[in-house]
Amino acid sequence: PRILKSGAHDAAFYKNLWDTILAGKTWQGDICNQRKDGSLFWESATISGLLNDQSVVTHFIAVKQEITERVELNTRLQQRTRALEKLAEVVMDLNDCKSSETLFQMTVEGLVEVTKADRAALLTPDENHEVQFRAWKGLSEAYRKKVRGHFPWKWSNVQAQPIFIDDVSRSDLTVAIKSALKQEGVQSCGFFPLIGDQSLLGKIMVYYNKPHTFTAEEIHTLNILSRNVATILERLGTVHALEESTDRYRKLFDNAPLAIGIHQRGKWVRVNHYLVRMLGYSSYKDLIGQPVLNVVHPEERKAVQQRLQKMAETGEPALPREEKLVRRDGSTVIALVTSSPIMYRDEPAFEASGVDLTPLKHSLEALEESEARYENLLNSAPIGIAIHQEGKIVVANPYMAAMYGYSQEELIGKPIMDLLHPKSRKAIASRITAMEHDGEAVPLKEHLALHKDGSSFPVLSAGVPVTYRGRPAIEITVADLTPIKETEKALRESEAKYRSIFENSHEIIGITTVDGDFVDINPVAETILGYTREELLAMNTRDLYVDPDTGDRFIAEFKTRGYIGDFEARLRRKDGNILDCLLYATPRRDEEGRVIEFQGIIRDVTEQKKADRIWQTLRQLSRRLSDPLALDEIGPVVAEEARRLFDYDAFSLSIVDQETQMVEGFYNEDLLPGRREPSRVPTVRFPLQSLKYKALLTGKSVAVNRSAPPREKDIHQFGTRRYSRSLLYAPIMREQEMIGLVSVQSYTAGKFNEEDLPLLETFANSLSGAIRRAQQRKQLVEALEKAREGERVKTLFLANMSHEIRTPLNSILGFVQLIESSTRDLLPPEQQEFFDYVNDSAERLMRTVHEILDLSQIEAGAMKVQPKQLSVKRLCALVVEEQRPKAEEKGLTLVFKPTPAKDLALLDKNAFQQIVANLVDNAIKYTETGGITVTERVRKASILLDIKDTGIGIGDRYIRRMFEPFTQESEGYTKKFQGIGLGLALVKNYCELNQIHIAVTSEVGKGTVFTLTIPRVTTS
Repeated sequence: PRILKSGAHDAAFYKNLWDTILAGKTWQGDICNQRKDGSLFWESATISGLLNDQSVVTHFIAVKQEITERVELNTRLQQRTRALEKLAEVVMDLNDCKSSETLFQMTVEGLVEVTKADRAALLTPDENHEVQFRAWKGLSEAYRKKVRGHFPWKWSNVQAQPIFIDDVSRSDLTVAIKSALKQEGVQSCGFFPLIGDQSLLGKIMVYYNKPHTFTAEEIHTLNILSRNVATILERLGTVHALEESTDRYRKLFDNAPLAIGIHQRGKWVRVNHYLVRMLGYSSYKDLIGQPVLNVVHPEERKAVQQRLQKMAETGEPALPREEKLVRRDGSTVIALVTSSPIMYRDEPAFEASGVDLTPLKHSLEALEESEARYENLLNSAPIGIAIHQEGKIVVANPYMAAMYGYSQEELIGKPIMDLLHPKSRKAIASRITAMEHDGEAVPLKEHLALHKDGSSFPVLSAGVPVTYRGRPAIEITVADLTPIKETEKALRESEAKYRSIFENSHEIIGITTVDGDFVDINPVAETILGYTREELLAMNTRDLYVDPDTGDRFIAEFKTRGYIGDFEARLRRKDGNILDCLLYATPRRDEEGRVIEFQGIIRDVTEQKKADRIWQTLRQLSRRLSDPLALDEIGPVVAEEARRLFDYDAFSLSIVDQETQMVEGFYNEDLLPGRREPSRVPTVRFPLQSLKYKALLTGKSVAVNRSAPPREKDIHQFGTRRYSRSLLYAPIMREQEMIGLVSVQSYTAGKFNEEDLPLLETFANSLSGAIRRAQQRKQLVEALEKAREGERVKTLFLANMSHEIRTPLNSILGFVQLIESSTRDLLPPEQQEFFDYVNDSAERLMRTVHEILDLSQIEAGAMKVQPKQLSVKRLCALVVEEQRPKAEEKGLTLVFKPTPAKDLALLDKNAFQQIVANLVDNAIKYTETGGITVTERVRKASILLDIKDTGIGIGDRYIRRMFEPFTQESEGYTKKFQGIGLGLALVKNYCELNQIHIAVTSEVGKGTVFTLTIPRVTTS
């Protein structure tokens, strides 16, 4: 059989197939076959053997359907599924990356693995926005240098599309890039942008050594990979920037070379080390939460309160001023203090910074006591000090000289105005004049000073009239405010950057206490969780967890790893909906290493989880429907899988009877009163044309949400027992024709909508093939039963023929011969001929019965041959001699021309003689004049036997079917020659049993030649 010629299956497969069939069983499966032209194709086949009354397989019946397209589609689907599984694995690995370097290298390895590319690379920009290779595979250093900086999109183009180069030599790339690619051996490549929220982050590249056409699946895969890489890269950048910004702010705050503190609602909320030490405390904990006014001298508290009130009203910072502060031990500290209103954790606060002026004050007092001590103090003071007399500097300490970039010698004799910025000179001149006139000190003032190199910088200065060497002078003290200003600026910038990330992130960013109470949370949390910010700040993280043990698992995870990453948790929104989330968190510690806060990110992965669940369900449905199921087994399978995705109240599965045009439900489920889950209910049957939604007949799915009262036909048409408010219908189509209908329904309005239709359509598409296969199996069983019944009738007929015809006929012939032997000589000649007529007719009838029985035995495979080495010429000579009287009776010649060569062949004697006898008998029957010649010829490996006559010939139309049973060129009651058309059919079957090839050539009116090609035995 042709199924054995494809070679697509192994020997075990074919052995199982034939062992199954020859055992009288049914073989079912998919098989690769070969067409006549040599091409291969796939069939879904069910093959059964037909047994005769001896339980021997005589025939085969097969029901087949070509499934080449389905097999190829399944192969592509499996390949795509494997590719998607590999892609998901790569993406999951990338999500575990904790650094950009690891992400870059794993991305390149994932590109090669998923796309089967020959090479790959990932590039991101440096600080000058010039792209640099961060990771690569299979690329030489020479190539990387040549293409460095090449970037085909604008950095601001967040709509950038991938670029595919199927053949580099035919592309629009620049000559330089083309040359570099060719020298590298690259003939095809693809550029895929890494798209961030506000700009491009870089690109990934895949390279092929041969021209390569990018398929839609490859493009989709690479787009998914590039989007995930961009998202992870931004996430790493966000977390890094957040940690870096927070860390930098903390370091600047804690290590600033001046006292800094933040107070809110009258109490300290944050202080740095300098302030703690300046006020004589041992730890910042001693100050946090204490009233601010406790450290202010009682004489100054009222003034400080007024300054704070004014700043709160105007929003403007207060001018620097000297204040008396009280240390922990009760001693007094004189400090130069400046204050500014700020926002701290989204609430108004004040930031106070100051410099301890106590050393300076002590130095000034010492100057009054002793010039020597004054000189010593002047030179060692950590602040700029100078004496101005008659418009010039006459004394300057080292700190003053260093502050302005001069040596002490350069400053002596220099006009004081040369040290002032032009914008500050007029104001300072007025202060000097006032001091000279009034003889009183002037308060501290902030202004701009001029450095030797021409740059300006902020200072805080004060002046007091003194006597220097017997003449009036002015002593100036100057403090460089640059460190303070830079610290304040850095603090503001750090806070602004942190707030920008915090406010604009698409993921929830929050700060909690160690116990889980929210301290701060960004605006997007309101959208994702459904609570207001005020509500969240009054909550604990445990209030959001769906599973009670989530909080304990969080702590256990932190204790094990020291941080939280990819921590799965289910959170409940305010409206009750459940969110699948991933949590990331890092601790913030105090100076003693104890955890005081958690800073973290919450990522909503609900949609991703839902997509995974849908994919798993569809995969499970496809696998289950691929099993051989009957129609009544399909319904429960589909309902079970559909319930996982749709959570329906009612389910209906129907098929269309194409003959009656009726829609017949074969599986329905409904949520009956008092039940928690739907259960199976009776099905309904209705005319196809009464279908309410006609769009279903054209292959379109329908989503319905009802608000009007129900009608009786709406309630019962699709088998539901109550009125469904929300419904989805999807037709099951085959070749543009609706063969069935699947429906999910809910008694809750708005449960389903049009966005759910594609999922139900996928279910319907899966059902089409399963229903078709079930119907085919049913038809096959029915056909098999009919075939077995036909075989039984045929066997009974042949048995009856043998018994009811041959047995009586033998009796008739016996009695005729008995009568003839006793009465023939007593009858006149004309009556004696009656015996000849009876004998001829009886023999004719007996020959017909034998021919029918022989043909039936051959077709049933019950005809046994016994091949032996025989001489062809000897067998032919016997037949010719037997047939000669018939030929001579008609006046015909019958000549046998044997070959002189050795003509042994492996033949069954009776079958071969029957072949030659039937052909010679036919030649005599259809020849009126001339004769019949039997000629034997020998070739190297075969013996040719020609039976040639000069008879009436055979028409071309009949030659094509002459070997079919019960066929003759002239048929019916008007036919000229006797017989029922079995002779040549028997000849054909006898030839096949003996491996003899038979051919015929004929010309009407001239005669016919039958040629037998017999395999020759050349060795005994």
